[in-house]
Amino acid sequence: MSAALSLENSWPPALGVTDGSFVLPDGPLVAAMLGAALCLARIFAQDAPANAPLWWIGAGVCAGLALLSKYHGVFIGAGAALYMLTTARGRRWFASPWPYVAALIAVAMSSIRAARRTLRYESWHLIHLYAYL
Repeated sequence: MSAALSLENSWPPALGVTDGSFVLPDGPLVAAMLGAALCLARIFAQDAPANAPLWWIGAGVCAGLALLSKYHGVFIGAGAALYMLTTARGRRWFASPWPYVAALIAVAMSSIRAARRTLRYESWHLIHLYAYL
């Protein structure tokens, strides 16, 4: 019974990617939030993981992708910040630059949407044309 429940709980992200509902923002949101949760779990589960900077960068990229999908992606960062504020193990990460780098990556990735709204249509596509050259 527990294996069936486990499969039922882990199936929706794959289903969102494979059944054509990926055009909706919920599939990418769930996939990106799961990626960020995996990275954060790797960071917070150990006292001092050797490759913590890579996990923080991964969490920032996944959080940025979640924010690009829907603004509900802010909850993964809010949850990580709440954990860091309320636990002794989490508070020591405030002395490290890596949570701030991850937040900066997420904000930079999500600001692409704001830049698109402020630029004219022609300017935005001209920038993309230069990116391909």
